Amino acid sequence: MLVRRLFALALLPLALSCGNPDNIVQGGISATTTQPVAVFKDIKSAESGVTYLSDANGKHLAQVSVVAISDHPNLCDQLKANPTNYFRNPPEGYVAILLFAPIDKIGTFVVGRPGDEGTFSEVIATNGPPGTSQPYFATNGQMNLNNFDITSGGFGRGNFDMIIADGAGFGHEFFGRFRTHVCTGFENQLLP
Repeated sequence: MLVRRLFALALLPLALSCGNPDNIVQGGISATTTQPVAVFKDIKSAESGVTYLSDANGKHLAQVSVVAISDHPNLCDQLKANPTNYFRNPPEGYVAILLFAPIDKIGTFVVGRPGDEGTFSEVIATNGPPGTSQPYFATNGQMNLNNFDITSGGFGRGNFDMIIADGAGFGHEFFGRFRTHVCTGFENQLLP
């Protein structure tokens, strides 16, 4: 009995240092010559909203639901301050995972499965200016949305397990869960 208590007390500081247990991202990609390591040490923002997928010229192709989890605080404020290009021409350094799913649906969505068009993910690790970010894209995986309410005060909740390819094509597993705040700053961002 005493051993159990001592073990529980030893784990208490670790549990208290983990931050918000609603938002967890596990996984990582090593640094390259132009990008920092893609590891989520501390989640400071979890946001959700609706955005358009765009082609290379910025033409809107399809509307999707989006979740963004980042180590950057106040991500929604940053998206509003940089209304089109925060993810592709970042003004600062950050790590983020973006999860996309079909609009106006909840459930389980699988990358590449017929009927789940618009389901994918990307990881962005950037030092910020100068230049543009080069995201790492999901090759397969799934996302579960239990709730996705984009009305004022709404939130998104779910989990994910994605395989993200690095620049050499090697897959890295990223998995976790989220509970987001609604953010209107996604609407005109250039994605993917």
